[in-house]
Amino acid sequence: MVRPDAALFRHVEAIALAGGQKKNFYLLLIFLLRLLSEGRFDTISHIHLLGCGQVGLGLLLTALKRALFRATGRQIEVSFDSSSAFGITQKFKSVSISVDYSRPTLPFRRYSFPQAPGDYTREAAFPFRSPLGDRCTMGEFLGNADTYSRGWDTIGEQMLSNHAVYAEVSAFIDANRLMDMSYDPDRLIPWNLRKAAEGIDAVLNSEQSGAALQRYRKYLQMFSVTEEADPDDQVR
Repeated sequence: MVRPDAALFRHVEAIALAGGQKKNFYLLLIFLLRLLSEGRFDTISHIHLLGCGQVGLGLLLTALKRALFRATGRQIEVSFDSSSAFGITQKFKSVSISVDYSRPTLPFRRYSFPQAPGDYTREAAFPFRSPLGDRCTMGEFLGNADTYSRGWDTIGEQMLSNHAVYAEVSAFIDANRLMDMSYDPDRLIPWNLRKAAEGIDAVLNSEQSGAALQRYRKYLQMFSVTEEADPDDQVR
């Protein structure tokens, strides 16, 4: 994290997070605590994370937005982007199909389509649900039937990305709703994620911020030390 310069931050309205430590909530919260103490959130209204391909990380960003509202009384927008629905999907013909709730960071489970049109029954329905997928056959996604060397044409690749965006946004929404449920007997949301979300609120809304930082440190750092690669980082 870069130390905020007083002159630089005087009229800042938004912050973008990038780099190797962008998912380290322990360091991020130290940074945000300083901004809060200096009154920078009188003007800052938006925090954006550059690259998020894991549902668990999205859950912590939701927790951060809520904690900042409690700390400031203002609606601070917290957002992220992901290029996996374009980079990975179009390059490898691989789409997200569900969330892997068995893994601590809640990554996406993916399905990779064969590259060559000859490997498909063109009249078959597209196998996954979405507004576009429900209306199209595989042949409509593939486009030119004679392009055996390359497979998908440009329009087909864009259609696949359109489907992938819908699938991933839906997964983030579903996971957020599940996170909000106190009843989770199957523990689909990992304990570490729930503790990290709890820690974010404790650090930003406690008189003992320093103690909370240390108490929740291992949870807040889970995305900076995990061995599970974020597919979005592989695209950038």
